[in-house]
Amino acid sequence: MDDDRIEALLAEGIATDDPERRCEIASELTQGDPQVAFPLAVRMLRSREEGGVALGGELIESTPKGRFVERDDGTGYLVEDGPTFDDAQRAVLIGLVAERMAAAGEPAAVALLRASWRLVDAALLGPVLALAGHPSAEVRHMVAVTLPGFAVEFEDAPAIDATLLALARDEDDDVVDWAIFGLGLNHGDGPLDTPEARALFAANVDHEHVGVRDEARVALALLGDVGYLEDCLYAEDEDDARRTHDAFVTAAGRTGDPRLHASLVTLRDLGYASNPFLEAELAAALEATRPAT
Repeated sequence: MDDDRIEALLAEGIATDDPERRCEIASELTQGDPQVAFPLAVRMLRSREEGGVALGGELIESTPKGRFVERDDGTGYLVEDGPTFDDAQRAVLIGLVAERMAAAGEPAAVALLRASWRLVDAALLGPVLALAGHPSAEVRHMVAVTLPGFAVEFEDAPAIDATLLALARDEDDDVVDWAIFGLGLNHGDGPLDTPEARALFAANVDHEHVGVRDEARVALALLGDVGYLEDCLYAEDEDDARRTHDAFVTAAGRTGDPRLHASLVTLRDLGYASNPFLEAELAAALEATRPAT
């Protein structure tokens, strides 16, 4: 890509108010190559303009290491490994991201959180946690999305659980959805098992937001209470049904509870497994829950 095109894209990325367009620009600039992304990200993270800082975050996020990509059928995400920044480059980027995160407005904060999701370093945990009280629901939502990745890396981090518990009581349903996901299905080797967490899950099993109630039901099932899980099979909206069926299959496979086997057979017979990935997941759940003979 010639210099004029690079400068034109950078100018557009700084000026745009559309976060999706900013992501597209970052991807076009880097083509997933960390060695291309690094000098551009450093330049943007040192920018005095909010749009420049936001673009710097997206340039980091556009690199492939640990990238979460949508499956062909649109049902979920897979991890795609690839080249990444070297240690020296990471140190520079982590320092700049932490510095700029402290005073970032909404667009830059969201992009920097996305960058921290790529970099996942102890030096970024404090700045990420600090954004949990941001006035923007979009920023708080991204904190809830980001924190489980840190929890995987830093298992003994009670501040992560405490922050997710607080976010699970947020006024924004999407924030609550991701916070309960982080405390439940996406919480290390199992859901957070404390009286406060159990009470939180139980309080949300009938939440009006489909994601919140499904994550709460799944969390309780993984803690041994499968009583609410069958409710995941019933949803009037087709999109809600797909999500709830996914939740049911995932939780059933994790618990291995034979009481759930008959419902999995029903889902199989109704054609739930519409692609190879789902077919394999459903087959594994059927095997895990098969009653002893």
